[in-house]
Amino acid sequence: MAIQNGIVGGVSFKEAQVIAEGHPVVVRSRVVKANQGTLQPGQLLALDSAGLAVAYDPAYTPGQNDPPAPALYGVCLHLVDTAAEAAAEVIVHGTVVKAVLFTLAGAATPAVLEALEALTIYPV
Repeated sequence: MAIQNGIVGGVSFKEAQVIAEGHPVVVRSRVVKANQGTLQPGQLLALDSAGLAVAYDPAYTPGQNDPPAPALYGVCLHLVDTAAEAAAEVIVHGTVVKAVLFTLAGAATPAVLEALEALTIYPV
C-alpha cells in the first residue's frame, strides 16, 4: 500500500511590516467608509467629510459641487476588507517603513512623505 503525504487545506497570510524601529507609534481605531475595497498595510488613509477613513488619493481634485478632498490622516496598519469590517487600525504618530507606503496614485511621493511628517508620522 502506498502512503502519500499531502496537505488537505491550508491558509497562508502575510502582511507588510509597517512599523519601523526607532520611535514608538500611536495607533487609533477609525471607522472606515464601507465598500471601498480592501485597505492594505502601508496604504495612506484620509478622513472624508463625514470623518470616515478612506484610501488617500493625492491626485483627487474636487469639482465645483463635490465635497472637499479628504485630509491625509495616517497609515493603515493591517489588511481591512471594507465590505466586511467597520474599522481600521491607523498609525497616527511615530516611525513607519517608507518602502511600504503608498496611495491610490501609487508610491508615496516626496510631497506626500513631507505631509506625513507634518502629521508627526516619520517615514524611515
